[in-house]
Amino acid sequence: MEIELTGAQRLKFTGKKLKMRKHYLIIILLFISPCIFAQGIPDTLTRFFQIEKLAGNKYMDIAYKYLGLYYFEEWTNGKILLSSGEEIENISLHYNGYTDQLLWLKDNVIQIIIDKKSLSGFSLFNAGKEYKFRKYRILSSGDTVNNFCQELYKGKVNLLVVRHNRLDCESIHNYIMYYVYVPSPAYFIYKNGKSINLKKMRLSALYKAFPERKEILKQKAKEKHVRVKSEEDFVKAVQALEEFF
Repeated sequence: MEIELTGAQRLKFTGKKLKMRKHYLIIILLFISPCIFAQGIPDTLTRFFQIEKLAGNKYMDIAYKYLGLYYFEEWTNGKILLSSGEEIENISLHYNGYTDQLLWLKDNVIQIIIDKKSLSGFSLFNAGKEYKFRKYRILSSGDTVNNFCQELYKGKVNLLVVRHNRLDCESIHNYIMYYVYVPSPAYFIYKNGKSINLKKMRLSALYKAFPERKEILKQKAKEKHVRVKSEEDFVKAVQALEEFF
């Protein structure tokens, strides 16, 4: 086979077919003009030769799994309350207790972090129960912050809980990075526009929150046989004792 090139120069070659097209193109580029060697190898060819020399391990993309990050693991039907007073119902929501963010699953595909400033609260519905979260200004780590708090009880005082999650551990398995979060709730009494951090879910925390009423609270708790072993018990304790706070 004979290839005619422009100009006086002719190149005649026979032999085996080239195994790869890129080698064939390189040879054509190198011989298409004598000025190539006079000017040096073009940058594009230099780059090609450099890339051909590269070697390494196959890159394995790492996937991420977050366990315990959301209040409910699955997307949950919910309702959002806008700062304007409007309500939007029947939308899929996730509450991230680690970052105190509300996520909306738009069109069952797109995940959107809803601007916290645009919200006054939201509700999640699960197993026939409504979980109400409202935005409160609470005292946390010495600073007053706006936080979504679940309302466990509303009466003369409000019993609130911040559903915070903390990162417990992380590990990698089969190219999947796992982040495991565990609940780290914080309980508050909200009265007259002020929050009181209860530290722990105990009767003693209520006594410390109202030191001037400590003795009467202890007496009434004894009379009413108040015991706290669960969050439900804690709610009942606040209901039973709120008139003495």
